[in-house]
Amino acid sequence: MSLSRRFLNVIMDSRILGLRSLRRIDLARQKFFNPGPPLNGKGSVANADCEASKMPRIHLPDPIITFRASPKDDAQRRSIQNLPLTESKMLCADQSGRTFLFDAETHHVVTMPSLHKPKEKPLSLFIPSAVSQNMDEEEYDEDYVGTLFVMESSPNMELRYKDQTSDQFEAYTYGQQHKKTSFKYWKCQLLPPPPYLRDPMQMKVRSEIMSYAVVGGGT
Repeated sequence: MSLSRRFLNVIMDSRILGLRSLRRIDLARQKFFNPGPPLNGKGSVANADCEASKMPRIHLPDPIITFRASPKDDAQRRSIQNLPLTESKMLCADQSGRTFLFDAETHHVVTMPSLHKPKEKPLSLFIPSAVSQNMDEEEYDEDYVGTLFVMESSPNMELRYKDQTSDQFEAYTYGQQHKKTSFKYWKCQLLPPPPYLRDPMQMKVRSEIMSYAVVGGGT
């Protein structure tokens, strides 16, 4: 897969609670990352014309899809989260944990397993499989899409039970084969939480995850 990025996906809220839209900006047409003017020794722009250095007005494209949370729950709780997998694919989850996968390139929608527990303010991280990282775009296959991790950004402390997994930390993986058919499907499973959530010395503290990264090759 190529590491270059063609589109920027912009998720926009609306005045209606639980309603969002997706707009795709073609980066080949909108030059967001042009090199700026040279800096002088003091860190400021050298001989820059303020008017010339202003960023041009950006005209957002029309939305290609509108996401709306399920109306079955309390209207005051309606929300929908959009968690990216790739440049074109994203997982959408509402306030009840119901999810679907949307492909912005093909406009296809795929139903997905629900989260074991709805996430209030989730953070997500997609890890491509080792096979997909070494494939060209022409060879890329859904079988090697990878794993999407979903976790609360402000998790609660937990007691340690026999079951070491947590409903605050989940993962979507693709490739599980059905017993009676050759079809593969998505699976959502619970994972162990970060160790500090079960540290007795930290039980009175509820922290918020401000930044996170992949280590050890994504294992």
